[in-house]
Amino acid sequence: MTRCELLKKIKAGIKKFSNQIIEGDFYDSELANIEFERCRLNGDFSGANFTNTIIYRCNLMDCKFRYVDLSQTLLEENLLDSTDFSFANFNTSRFINNTLYGIPINNDNRDLLKTQSSIGMYISDVKHGWFKLQIFNENKSMKLETSNIMGHDGPRELLRAIEDLTSKKINERWIAWYGEPTTDIWKLCNEGSHIGIQIYHSIKYFYELRHEELYLKEQVGELCFDSLVDRLSFIRECLISFRRVRDRIGIKEYEEAWFPYPKAEIKELTRLCGNRT
Repeated sequence: MTRCELLKKIKAGIKKFSNQIIEGDFYDSELANIEFERCRLNGDFSGANFTNTIIYRCNLMDCKFRYVDLSQTLLEENLLDSTDFSFANFNTSRFINNTLYGIPINNDNRDLLKTQSSIGMYISDVKHGWFKLQIFNENKSMKLETSNIMGHDGPRELLRAIEDLTSKKINERWIAWYGEPTTDIWKLCNEGSHIGIQIYHSIKYFYELRHEELYLKEQVGELCFDSLVDRLSFIRECLISFRRVRDRIGIKEYEEAWFPYPKAEIKELTRLCGNRT
């Protein structure tokens, strides 16, 4: 069963699927309040909503469940070899008698399902002049959103800042993501083979700020996110996130909702990481 077939059945009111092979790209899909029993799931379910879903005696080998919401979800007696649950929301989920390479996986050791990724990024929405992103490290996540009210493309500037740190050997970049009315200020700095990321709330509203790096450094308030990440991992996360949103909504809709899609920046960052994403 493909993604389109499954979502069509769900839209028609079918809530239980048994003895099915379900495969494809289910990135960001709505799969809440569904029951899967004795199914073979094969694909990328990253960003999907599995809230209040039951997954029972299924084969989930090689599936990706990054950033998924598993609130009130039951996973019981499933095969979980080679799955990736990095940055998944396990709060209030229940794991009962699952197996990972022969190891029983229950609530007390379910974190074994999370790989040792140092950074994760997930673009949750690009719509009506808003760009929404969630960034993760091993201990914390932060939701960010920026609007086009200032005529400023903060996400494109983020890609350019990473490029500057990598190819031009600039030590530090400061950029602003303007919200309404609050603003988040990013500090990116070179740390050898790593990049330091700090994200602050601004002490001023968007309409009080000037977009000048030396000025932005003086406007930081609360530190909300602080991480030291592998440079290539960060670049790949950015590239994957932008390509995912491109594939999900299309370049035309992206550009109607936001600014021109950052093709040149993505091309250059792809080159800088050796064309491996």
